[in-house]
Amino acid sequence: MREYWKYRGNITTEGMHGMWGNLKSSKVLSWAIVAGMLVGIIVAARELPQIRLQNKLETWLSEDDDQARALRRMESLFSPEERILVSWDSSSLSDARTSKFRDQLQQTAYISKVRTAADVVEKMTNGKVDPPEAIRRLTGVLIGPTAGPNDVSQPEEPRVSCVLSLSKEGVSNPAAALETIQSAAVNSGIPADELRMDGAIVTSHAIDQEVLKATWNSVDPLQRPPVFAITALAGILLAFVLLRSVLVGLMVTASAWFTAIVTTALIPAAGHTMNMVTIVMPTLLVVLTISGAIHVVNYWRHAASSGSVNPIREAVRMGWWPCLLANATTAVGLVSLAISQLVPIRDFGIFSTIGTLLSFAVVIVGLPAMLRLSNIRPQAEKETHRIWSYVAVRVARHRNAVILSATVIALSTGFGLQWLKTEIKVGRYFPEDARLNRDSRFIEENIAGTSSFDLLVHFSEDYNDNHFFFDRMALIREIQDAVRQHPDITGAISLADFLPVYERPEPGVPRSVRMKYTVRSRRTEEELKTDEAAASAEYLAAARDPDFVWSVESPLDETWRITAQTRITRDLDYAVLSQDLSRILSDKTGNAPGLWFSVTGTVPVFYRAQTALLESLTRSLALAFALIAVALIFLLRSIRAGLLSSIIGILPVTIVFGIMSWSEQVLDIGTMLTGSVALGISVDDMLHLMTWFRGAIRAGNTREQAVVQALQHCGAAMTQTTLVIALSLLLLYPAELLLISRFGWVMAALLGTAWVSSVLLLPALLAGPLGGLIEAIPTGSGPGLSRSPVHPSSCLPKKSSEPDSKLLHPSTP
Repeated sequence: MREYWKYRGNITTEGMHGMWGNLKSSKVLSWAIVAGMLVGIIVAARELPQIRLQNKLETWLSEDDDQARALRRMESLFSPEERILVSWDSSSLSDARTSKFRDQLQQTAYISKVRTAADVVEKMTNGKVDPPEAIRRLTGVLIGPTAGPNDVSQPEEPRVSCVLSLSKEGVSNPAAALETIQSAAVNSGIPADELRMDGAIVTSHAIDQEVLKATWNSVDPLQRPPVFAITALAGILLAFVLLRSVLVGLMVTASAWFTAIVTTALIPAAGHTMNMVTIVMPTLLVVLTISGAIHVVNYWRHAASSGSVNPIREAVRMGWWPCLLANATTAVGLVSLAISQLVPIRDFGIFSTIGTLLSFAVVIVGLPAMLRLSNIRPQAEKETHRIWSYVAVRVARHRNAVILSATVIALSTGFGLQWLKTEIKVGRYFPEDARLNRDSRFIEENIAGTSSFDLLVHFSEDYNDNHFFFDRMALIREIQDAVRQHPDITGAISLADFLPVYERPEPGVPRSVRMKYTVRSRRTEEELKTDEAAASAEYLAAARDPDFVWSVESPLDETWRITAQTRITRDLDYAVLSQDLSRILSDKTGNAPGLWFSVTGTVPVFYRAQTALLESLTRSLALAFALIAVALIFLLRSIRAGLLSSIIGILPVTIVFGIMSWSEQVLDIGTMLTGSVALGISVDDMLHLMTWFRGAIRAGNTREQAVVQALQHCGAAMTQTTLVIALSLLLLYPAELLLISRFGWVMAALLGTAWVSSVLLLPALLAGPLGGLIEAIPTGSGPGLSRSPVHPSSCLPKKSSEPDSKLLHPSTP
C-alpha cells in the first residue's frame, strides 16, 4: 500500500510541475495557456451583457417548497398581477387630483389598470352597498382610519391609496413604469416628495438600483463611491504593496479578474439571473484568487532564495498540493450552500464553487505561464522569519494557556448561538431613513398593511349542490369579519364586500320568499361567474380543469379568496399570525364535508423563506463541517487528528456568530453565506501550515522545531492573504444596501478570527496534542498532507545568526 501511494503521488506531482521543466517547451506552452485565457475572456465578455437582475422574494423559494407550490396553485386560479400601492401625504376620498392621476396613467403602456379608493367605493354602491358601509369595508385595505373625537393623530378625512396593475411592458421595464407613475403624479399636482409607493416591484427595483450603484454609481460616484469597484481595487493595490512588484501584481490581478469574469459569465449562459446575493460573488472570487496567487508567489520566491535553477517549476511542485487542498476545502464550504432551499443562496453556492475550482487552475497553471513569459526574476525575500520564529516559540512555550483561553472564548461565545435569529425582511436591507422604508411606514401607519395573507376557501361540487351561492357568501363574510377583528390585521376584502347582505329565509316564511332568495342567488352566481371583468375575477374562481385538486382528493368546484392585509414594518410573529388565521378558518368552516381551506400569500412565503434561511445556515454549516472533517481524517490518516483540526476550522464561525447573537444582531441572507465560506477559507491557512509542519516532522524535527519552521514559511503568506481578503471585503461596509455591507464586515471579522486561530491556536495545538497525533502517524501510509518531494526546510531562508539558531531549537517548558 505504501508503494502504491508513493507511486501515485510521484505521477501526480510530475504531471503538475513537469510541464515547467524544459524552459523552451514550457515557453511555448505558456503562450498557448495565455492565448487560451484571452479567448476565454473574449467569450465571457460576450455573455456579460446578458446578465439580468432578479430580486423578487417570491422567486427565492425552490419550486418543490410547499409554500411556493401553494402560491403557484393560487395563481393558477387567480391570474397574478404585479401591483403597486400608491398614495400621497394629502390624499383623501374627495381629492380631485386622484381622477387626474388615474386618467393619465390609463393612457400609458406600462399600466394596465388603475383602481382608486373612490372607484372601488362607487363599484360597491352600484352593487347596492350603502356608501358608509362601503367605506367601512375598505378601511385598512385602501382607506385609512377615520379620526375619532379625541384623535389628533389622524386627519378628519381618512387618507386613501390607489392600486396600480402593471402591464407586461411595465413588468419588463420597472424603471420606466415607476418613472411614469412619478411623472403622472407631478402632472396631476401631487408634490414629488409627498408621493408614496409600495409593492414587490418597487422593492425589487430599489434593490436592483442599490446593487448597480454598489457596482458603479454613474450619478454621484464621489458622494457614494461604488463599493464593489473599490473593494476589487483595494485588493489589487494591497497585492502590489505586499508583493513589492508592479509586474507581478499585474499578473496576480489578471488572474483574479479572469476568474471572476469567466465565472460570472456562466450565470447568464446557464439561463440564471443575478441577485443581491450572487452579486457579491465576483468580488469574493477576485480576493480569493489574489490570496491563492500570493501563496504561489511566495513559493516562487522561496524556491529562488534556495538557489533553484527553475523557481517556477519548484513553486508549482511545492504549491500545487496545498493549494489544491485549500481550494477544495473552500469549495466544500461553498458547495454546501447548494442544498439551501433559497434559490439565491443555492445559485451563489454552485457558481462560487465553480469559480473556486477555476481559481485553482488559474493560480497553478495561468499565473506560472505569465511568470514564465515575463522572464522576471524574484526579488529577495524580506527578513520576516525572525518575527515568526519568536511568535512560534512563545506560542509553543505557553501552549496550554493559549489552548485554555481559546476554549473559554469558544464556549462563552458559542453559548449565545441558541438565541441566534434570522431576518429576511427586504426593508431591513436598507437604512431606516431610506425612501423605501419611509414610504412603507407612511402607508402602514396611515392607511393599511402592505403585505397580505390570502385565505382560500374551497368548495366541492357536492357541497355547492346542498348550499346556495348566498349561503356560501354568508360563510365567507363571517370568516372575513372574524379576520378583521385580529389586532395584527388592518383590513380584509373579498367578493362579499361588493354585494349587500342577503339573509337566508327562516324555515317558516312563505314559499315565495324562499323562491325569491333561491332565484336571486342563482342569478347572482351566474352573473358573477360569467363576467370575468367584474370584481369576482379577483376573489372567486372555478377550477379551470375539472381534475384540478388542492392537496385533497376531491376536485374543486369553486374557490373564494379573502385577502387580509398586515404590516410588514412591525416585528410580528408571522407564524403565530398564520396559525391564528388558520384557527379562524377551522372554527368557521367546522370541517364540513366538501369544504376545506388553505392559507397562502406573500406573508406565508416570506415567513417560509425566513425559516428556510436558518435551516440553510444549519444544514450548510453541518454539511461543510462533515465534508471537511472527512477530508482531514483521510489526509491526516487519523480520526482524532482530523476531528480536532475540523473543530479549529469551525471556531471562527462559532466565535463571530456567537458574539452577534449575544449582541442581538440578526443574520440576514448575506450574513448567512459567510459561515460556510469562512469555514472553507479558514481551513486554507490551516492546511498550508500543517503541510509544512508535517514535512518538518518527517525530517526528524521535534514538534516545537516543526512549528517554528512552519510559521517561518507560512506566517507572512497567511498574514498577507488575510489582509488582502479581510481589508478588501471590509470596504463593502459603506454600501447603502445593508445586505452587502453586513456580508463585508462579517466576512472580515470571520477571516480576522481565523487568522488569529491559525497563528496562535493551531501552532499551540501542533506543539501539543494535535502535533502528537500527527507525529504518531506512520510515514508513507497514505496520501497525507505533504505531497511535495522537496522538503519544506530546503526552501526556508538560510539562517546565519546565533539568535536564529537558538529559535530553531527551543527548549520545551
